[in-house]
Amino acid sequence: MTTKTITITSVQHKVAKNFEDILDQLGGFGLFQLMILICLLIFEIPAAFVSFLPVFTGTHPGTWYCGNATDVEYSFTEICSCNETITVSSSSNNIESIVSEWNLVCEFGWVSDFITSMQMVGMLMGNLIACKLSDWYGRRYTFLGTAILMGLGQGLTALAFNPYAYAVTRFISGMGLSGNVGVAAAYAIEFQPTRWRQLCGSVGPWGEGVMILALMAYFIRPWRILTGLTTLPFLLLFIVFPLIPESPRWLIRNRKVSEAHKVLGYIAKINGKQNVDLDTLQQISDKEAALDMNENNPSTVKQFGYIDFFRDENLRYGTILQIIIMAATSITYYGISFNVKNMDGSPYVIVGLLGLSDSIGYPSALLICNKLGRRTSLALYMTIGALFLVSLALLELSIGLATLPTVVVILCLLGKFCVAGGRSCARTLVGELYPTAVRSMGTGLGGVGASLGGILAPQLAYLGSHYPSVPYFVFGFIGIVGALISFLLTETVGKPLTDQVKELSEESHRLTIRKQTVVNQLHRLSIHRISLNRPI
Repeated sequence: MTTKTITITSVQHKVAKNFEDILDQLGGFGLFQLMILICLLIFEIPAAFVSFLPVFTGTHPGTWYCGNATDVEYSFTEICSCNETITVSSSSNNIESIVSEWNLVCEFGWVSDFITSMQMVGMLMGNLIACKLSDWYGRRYTFLGTAILMGLGQGLTALAFNPYAYAVTRFISGMGLSGNVGVAAAYAIEFQPTRWRQLCGSVGPWGEGVMILALMAYFIRPWRILTGLTTLPFLLLFIVFPLIPESPRWLIRNRKVSEAHKVLGYIAKINGKQNVDLDTLQQISDKEAALDMNENNPSTVKQFGYIDFFRDENLRYGTILQIIIMAATSITYYGISFNVKNMDGSPYVIVGLLGLSDSIGYPSALLICNKLGRRTSLALYMTIGALFLVSLALLELSIGLATLPTVVVILCLLGKFCVAGGRSCARTLVGELYPTAVRSMGTGLGGVGASLGGILAPQLAYLGSHYPSVPYFVFGFIGIVGALISFLLTETVGKPLTDQVKELSEESHRLTIRKQTVVNQLHRLSIHRISLNRPI
């Protein structure tokens, strides 16, 4: 009886060796993990509002009046011959956009798409700044700051008094958007057990946010009122922020063990489990601190900067590849979205359907990413999506897309579905690729690639208004390139998250040794075969 009791006790108090063991002891994927996913990912709805708002605020009215004459209507291209004041015609479906308010047509026709690119430049800056702050000062308050910045930019957009002020506010919104999405990706994944991490890149309500925005834009035509209403979801911060703790992975890595213990106690309470011992956390923290100790101050851990990603051989290789992949997925994703204005049909219906393709495409990755792996799934999605887009380009060259509006929409939706699935796999792969010490910055660099692609996307959409087949050829080619490059990255499915940069280096060293061992064995076999075939 005594022996049996001792055996049970030893199982119950199994000592955790790393953070993955701690998560298992606290219930794995429990009620807290579900709560943190909802709290962090719910902000994908207002983020989708911010991202896709230019589709509606930059809408081109179909017909115009020249001067005081209201009996003759001119098209978007014909109005350029008017030498008098131009106004939007009464038959333009009551469109009230920045194009109609500030007459951004003819020689100013490029301004709307250029401002959208400015939003993407803001996203680039937001990725770099917010994700570095997240790795240096913590996930929680960086998440809060980026959400506030995103909401502030959106509110100021509604008050913009000219195109210059509007461009500045979109830049601010873009900074908050990309910073929030990048930080949330690393933040959410650090609470999840290994087999549940794909949820972080797949179940967010981004597509639902796009559909809600399309519905709002249909009923609320004045662009200022529409923009103002899209700021309301940011009030959720007052409910969500008190519920989300700092990432215990980040706290342990930065030797804030007592704070990490309190956070784990909070998780254990919600999951109905017993908290881990403080001594166990201290041992794990000491072990990790020894790997990334600050040489100048041994009592602190080393803080990494973006230059370290290109100094360290292991970080440099993966970083360059994932920047290219994220750029490829982004330019294709946003290119299809912003090209809506060049399609026949209601932009509200088309954008709503594109949101539907997102809401199905992102979760679809759950079905295959854990089975086929992140790389193979990403390549599969991007290749199939590229085939749909190239088909559109070939149809335009052969018979013209103007005669097949329904086919255009269907192929675009299928392409967007595949790209959304590919983005889901890529987001998870990037989040798993980097250690905790630089995870947010690594995600941020991936966001830089995504932002660069996003900057080019509106310009390709503008080009598509003159050469309809060109954007689809470009999207298809870039999609295939992204698919091929994905195979050069390390597969991360089923592997525990690393916490220190040195662990990544050691893993790479072990892979190198194994590869060299195989090469040496093959070399010996070839020598042996030569000696056997040599005549006596």
